Amino acid sequence: MCMDITPYVEQITSAMTATAAALPEPDQQLAARLTTAIEPSARLAFMEAMSTAAAEISAALPGAQPAQVNAHLVGRDITFDVVTAPPTPASPLDDDNSARITLRLPETVKAEAERCAAASGQSLNTWLVATVRAAASDRAAFSGPAASFASNWTSRVNGWI
Repeated sequence: MCMDITPYVEQITSAMTATAAALPEPDQQLAARLTTAIEPSARLAFMEAMSTAAAEISAALPGAQPAQVNAHLVGRDITFDVVTAPPTPASPLDDDNSARITLRLPETVKAEAERCAAASGQSLNTWLVATVRAAASDRAAFSGPAASFASNWTSRVNGWI
């Protein structure tokens, strides 16, 4: 979707020209130069207003699937596009059934896991489930000893941007 903002900028410059017509001739020439100089600033102000509107619309979009409205300046026009997150495929690792296990960890490993869970704002159980789920779904990145697993985990970036 493309929006031509030229008519709006011309409205501003026309209003400035009409106002300057009441001034003496030397001042009219100065006003004409200022009117020409203000056009890029007016376009930028429109772009900023449209970007703010797009952000507010994005925040108010209903629905379970994340969506975002973007505004872009292309030449002298503003274009809008709506970007939706791709649907996440159902994974056999995402079932709601729970299983209880006993996990024996060295105290130092448990303390480090608790620190990582707290840093991510999760309970230890939630963090462990997410970590195991990630390791099980991306076996290539998480194969190898525990030290390799830890270094791979901290360098991963997940999520919708």
